Amino acid sequence: MLILREAGLRSTLVARVSMAGADVLTADDFNDPRLARHKKRPLVLIADEAAIDAHAGGYEGLLADPRWRRVVVVSPGMCPESDDPRLIRIERAHAARKIAHLLPEWQAPQA
Repeated sequence: MLILREAGLRSTLVARVSMAGADVLTADDFNDPRLARHKKRPLVLIADEAAIDAHAGGYEGLLADPRWRRVVVVSPGMCPESDDPRLIRIERAHAARKIAHLLPEWQAPQA
């Protein structure tokens, strides 16, 4: 699921992720009712830092939510690495390339 305010980046990521064969859902918030259709499998959330900062639970709340297999944060500048392997922080300038690189891992069956 993509929650990105920047239209250009959102379009680029939708195209890349779709071309890689993944299902893509874009939304304006983390409680979009369309997520109910995907209850059977954890999803990867890709959101910009501003959206996560505005979310009541912040990073911790999203990581505690069982819907998310990974939470990918697109930051405007350099970003620190996370101690939690489910939280991936990516600088906006490299987001499309890095997310494309991570797609095969996300698409692999979970052990």
